[in-house]
Amino acid sequence: MKNPFRSFAATGILAFVAAAASVHAADIRVFCAGPMQAPLAGIGESFGRDTGHRVELVFGPSPALIKRLVGGEAADVVVFPRGPFEDAVKTGKVAGASRIEVGRIGVGVMVRAGAAAPDISTPDALKRALLGADSLAFNQRASGTHFAGVLERLGIAGDVKGKSKRPEVDLGVFEHVQKGKGKDLGISTLAAIMADGGKTVRLVGPLPGQLQNYEPYVAGLTANSKSPDAARAFIRFLTSPQTKATMAKRGVEQAK
Repeated sequence: MKNPFRSFAATGILAFVAAAASVHAADIRVFCAGPMQAPLAGIGESFGRDTGHRVELVFGPSPALIKRLVGGEAADVVVFPRGPFEDAVKTGKVAGASRIEVGRIGVGVMVRAGAAAPDISTPDALKRALLGADSLAFNQRASGTHFAGVLERLGIAGDVKGKSKRPEVDLGVFEHVQKGKGKDLGISTLAAIMADGGKTVRLVGPLPGQLQNYEPYVAGLTANSKSPDAARAFIRFLTSPQTKATMAKRGVEQAK
């Protein structure tokens, strides 16, 4: 015969555990720089399944997100390139001591899907490919600014000026390449190009050797986080082997 008291006790323990989990579950808000949108896809849900916490990922240009923090908008974690992260620390809205690098993103070259990919494996090969292209498209943000410097270093900035397009953001770069005839080259972050999955554009490859630029991305706790324990747990999750492996497939490398 079952012991009714034991059944009642077991039921009570289960109810207590469920209630405790509910009490400790937290909602956290994460401000992320735009280039991390594809690498972080599904990461919040994975963290939620493991911990019971709920994550809202908010993406946008780092300066705009910093302005929102300064304006009083709530967030618990930020994931920014190193420079903007330090800018956020200077505002007093992000705890500098909590910083941890989650990976780095390089710059790559793309062509329209189905088009032939030129050789860009060396600086000389890249130079020939750029001179032979019908057009070049690169944004006015960090990756495009770096590439403009690459053109200067290769000594061809003047030669390609007439066929260079400078949309403000990556959307315009992708649209230009997608509508091209095959010999139009686009330059963006590797993460953004890989996020397309080959549907509309094809990754030619990363910028070679010393012409590459890896932008480190840093996560940290906001100074006024309402759920600091859950926020710290999310930051640890970003640097777990499981998450690193997922992001590596999406163009986020680990520092060497």
